[in-house]
Amino acid sequence: DKRRRLSKLALGYLAHRRIKDTNCRFDVVGILMDNKKVRKVKHIELIKNAFPEVP
Repeated sequence: DKRRRLSKLALGYLAHRRIKDTNCRFDVVGILMDNKKVRKVKHIELIKNAFPEVP
């Protein structure tokens, strides 16, 4: 499951950087592009705390 892999990666990063006693939060950014040939951003959505840490 993608969430489990992301959680494991994030916890590994925190351990590697020796960052302790901190909360971990997963934000997700969705970007909707215009369908025309010119690449233009139509909409950006930020979902803060999109999912909890998965053990």
